[in-house]
Amino acid sequence: MKSKKLVFVGAIALVIVVGVLLRPWATKPAPTVIPPAAPPAPASNPPTAPAKPDELDEFAKDLSAPGHTFFDPEFKVMGKYPEGWSMKTTARWGASETTLVFTDPDFPTAAPSVDYRIFTTPLQLAGAQIDEWLRQQSVENTSQKVASGLTDYVNGEMIPRKIGDRPALTWTGSYTRNGEPWGEYLTRIYSPNGTTLFSLNAPAKDLPALIPKFERFINATIVP
Repeated sequence: MKSKKLVFVGAIALVIVVGVLLRPWATKPAPTVIPPAAPPAPASNPPTAPAKPDELDEFAKDLSAPGHTFFDPEFKVMGKYPEGWSMKTTARWGASETTLVFTDPDFPTAAPSVDYRIFTTPLQLAGAQIDEWLRQQSVENTSQKVASGLTDYVNGEMIPRKIGDRPALTWTGSYTRNGEPWGEYLTRIYSPNGTTLFSLNAPAKDLPALIPKFERFINATIVP
């Protein structure tokens, strides 16, 4: 009889111990499952979703520097934008691409911007390969514009050039917006580490006055 009581008491004690051990798990909320981050899109693919607004606010603060300059410490891109301009929007696309859009108080409808993309693996090209790659990027850019609804968008003359020691291509585009002629002035820079696209959209009548200022912006930007 005594042994049965011991067994019974021992069983009760075991139940109490198990209950104490399991109580934290019963009351603790289920952990949040964080899916693994998607890998960066290849250079030729469309950009992934942009960062959240609060992250962009912090990113814009990180970029801002005195004297109308900006510096991206992660991608080692820096530049100086013209006096009077202000940084309107910033967007980090996935893990390797960034777009900065500025405003010019003298031409409030114009949209000067720079987009830089760091390659996930270096793109080693030389000579004619670089020129061909830059031209192909221009054609792809036009295709994207047409697909986005600018069905009358067409490219103008393409001019190979150098920005510092980097091969580059400058060209123009033309289209209509709400029945008004608009134009785009673009320059793309190649480096083995990444590519930078400068784009200036504005009413066609304003472009001639804007281009000299935009050219100073292009030449004052340093890319890796």
